[in-house]
Amino acid sequence: MVKKYDKNSVIAVAAAVILTISLVFSLGTAAFLFASNATYSIWKNAYEVQEDIQSPPGGWNPSEKYILFAAYDIYGNKINDPVANESQIDHYSAIGYEATAIYPYVIIPSTHKTPTERVVPVSRISADYDTDEPWAGNPFIRTLLIPESVSIIEMMAFANMDTLYQVTILGASDLPSIIIEDYAFLSCPSLYTNMLLTPGGRPIYGDKDMYMLGCPEPD
Repeated sequence: MVKKYDKNSVIAVAAAVILTISLVFSLGTAAFLFASNATYSIWKNAYEVQEDIQSPPGGWNPSEKYILFAAYDIYGNKINDPVANESQIDHYSAIGYEATAIYPYVIIPSTHKTPTERVVPVSRISADYDTDEPWAGNPFIRTLLIPESVSIIEMMAFANMDTLYQVTILGASDLPSIIIEDYAFLSCPSLYTNMLLTPGGRPIYGDKDMYMLGCPEPD
């Protein structure tokens, strides 16, 4: 004998099933978002602690894998094929950043590895427009930590970065001056002229009125 079901009962059961599925999905989404936010908060807090104590670049640096580099020889010439000419690599320049808004706190490392895992210094920051994602014009970066290994920030390197509000240059007062070329921070509307920090006293060679041209003055 075929068992007959009341139509209202069938509808009630179906509604209960749909409600259960929706609840499970909602809980799963909430758990994912909570985990993502917690992970980001942990990273952000870790960065802010590091920023406060001005520790040198090293350790956990989630921004590093998104930084773009170009290889240079001992004479300062760019090496277009670093794999074939690995033995000629003397240093690297940090030339851009490909991350999105999830990593807006950027720590430039003091060293970078060649294709054969040889460690060489990162000694310059360039406006290299051979890359599709140069520093200049990046709409996400909020802070930059520049290591003491960097000896020059080249013209237009960090120009037109709307969200950049703090730059910290590491290094003691007895180090050679870091050269900052004209227009290096051209027209960064969130970067007040007193927010280019040198907590260790690293001397700067350059004309501040020119390398921070278009940046706002503090009240």
